[in-house]
Amino acid sequence: MVRPAVGWRYTPPTAQEVMRKFDWKQYNQSCLSLWWLQRDKIIYEQPARSRKHVVAKRECWPVLEAALYQRFCIARQEGRRITMVWFKRQTDELYMLIYESRCSQFGYSVGWFIAFRRRYFITWRAITKQAQQVPKDLKPKAESFVRFIRWQNNLIRDGLYTGLSRFPYMAILNLDETPVPYEYADGHTYHHQGAKTVQYKITRSGWQNRQATVVLIVLADGQPLQAIVVFHGVPGGRIHTHERESWRDINVQVYINAKA
Repeated sequence: MVRPAVGWRYTPPTAQEVMRKFDWKQYNQSCLSLWWLQRDKIIYEQPARSRKHVVAKRECWPVLEAALYQRFCIARQEGRRITMVWFKRQTDELYMLIYESRCSQFGYSVGWFIAFRRRYFITWRAITKQAQQVPKDLKPKAESFVRFIRWQNNLIRDGLYTGLSRFPYMAILNLDETPVPYEYADGHTYHHQGAKTVQYKITRSGWQNRQATVVLIVLADGQPLQAIVVFHGVPGGRIHTHERESWRDINVQVYINAKA
């Protein structure tokens, strides 16, 4: 005789069954039990506010900060590069002008600088567009130089151009000068938050930012030559002596140029 089936009854899963179902090996049974006891608090309680939603503190020097921000806007409109050193220098100058005191009670700190940037929506941005002042006669000179090189390179026989080169590969070299900037992250500046383009006007193609120049030379047949490092200084001076001793064991030629 077959007994009738017993009525179906729901049984809550145990913590071990849940861990086995979802393969939660990083949690233990006591952790899941604690979650179940605090389920209402976890579901309905508001999450903690992250650092992104922290409201900036009220400024203690409103006049000074307003004048500093005005100078910042003018400098960026002129295309100048703004750094933390620029803010420090302008802050000291504005404090003397506004409060007429050389004894500064204003404590310039990293915390204040971060709060000031947050209040006025200033961020550290990478420069996306550089406007260079190029001489007007650069293009004609470059075209004239290219024509001269092509004319000198052609091999002429019986008054006819052969299409061959007059010079062997070992007599043709490619030279490139790579500037070494004074400071790291030279292509960044402080700018308004949310701006799509960050412009920066420079003159003389960045000569004012150079500390040294590395000259790399490679022959047309692929043979590299000895690299050259040019420093700005006086021949025979302290920089010349120090750098020459520092690069003695390396296959690099060191030169000092007062106009570099």
